[in-house]
Amino acid sequence: QRDGSIRRIFVFYGGSDLTGETLKALRAIQSLNMPQVVVDVVVGKANPNREEVERRCHAMPNAVFYCQTDNMAELMAGADLAIGAGGSSSWERCCMGLPGIVTVIAENQAAIAENLAKRGIVVNLGWHANVKEADMQNVVKALMDDRQKVLEMGKRALSLIDGMGAERTVDAMKGMA
Repeated sequence: QRDGSIRRIFVFYGGSDLTGETLKALRAIQSLNMPQVVVDVVVGKANPNREEVERRCHAMPNAVFYCQTDNMAELMAGADLAIGAGGSSSWERCCMGLPGIVTVIAENQAAIAENLAKRGIVVNLGWHANVKEADMQNVVKALMDDRQKVLEMGKRALSLIDGMGAERTVDAMKGMA
């Protein structure tokens, strides 16, 4: 049960994160100076910035680093907000009713991110090359200050999935519903 407060943020940009979005998100969160918010950061072994992400996490007293973890569902369930890519993990976040801030890191993610944003489930920051740390900071801060919006985002995520078959869910997320 979430109440719209953000006490735990889940950061995951896929197994490889070739564009370095995890580091961008960590720098944005760190600059907000929110020691009361725990940050769970997940990377895959293929992440070229894995060691730097791990160092940055260890330098943040409220960050927890995970590499190639098997407990993604548990981490998502415990989070109040996700920051990540606009791809297939969006479906998992919706199943968990987890509101998100997404960045598009591949062309096939654009329609999913746009559709979820139109439905009020995520904040779509857009194409990764155009997203600055300040953009993430501003959105995280705005959501920290708007519990009702965060609560509604989570409810909308669940309602997208609730009662839909897998095929209809995929179609809805691609904007073909």
